[in-house]
Amino acid sequence: MEYTREIAAACASIGARLLDRYDPNWVDHIETERLDMSDGESCIIGQLYPSPEGDYYGAILAKFEGDPRWRDAVDVLAAEHSDLFEEMRYQGEFPDRFLGFNVPDPDDIDDYDIDEMNWFGWLDDAWQSEIRHRRDEAVFQKA
Repeated sequence: MEYTREIAAACASIGARLLDRYDPNWVDHIETERLDMSDGESCIIGQLYPSPEGDYYGAILAKFEGDPRWRDAVDVLAAEHSDLFEEMRYQGEFPDRFLGFNVPDPDDIDDYDIDEMNWFGWLDDAWQSEIRHRRDEAVFQKA
């Protein structure tokens, strides 16, 4: 598997669509100036569903396992984007990489020769773009 800026953007777009279905006002709760996808408290999930311990995996698994709407929405998105889902899937309970909530494990990447923190930067950029798009669209609809 190869991980590129374009794949990061596609995954963030899919994750944003999940949030749109689950919580249409999610963008209102994101502080873009502190968005940092490498930080469990400042990432999308950390800002939307904070846990007392700042535990990203605990927060995301609680949502995924505790609310069947999440699992159903992920199933729909996985079917719509089956090629990307299969490529980004890993042995875990929640496909957070497919949804742009996390980056791949470097061991899963072919010819790994890039700084992993660059990957989080790509996700930061992709999520900023998704948020900007939704906020611009909301302003346009109100006008």
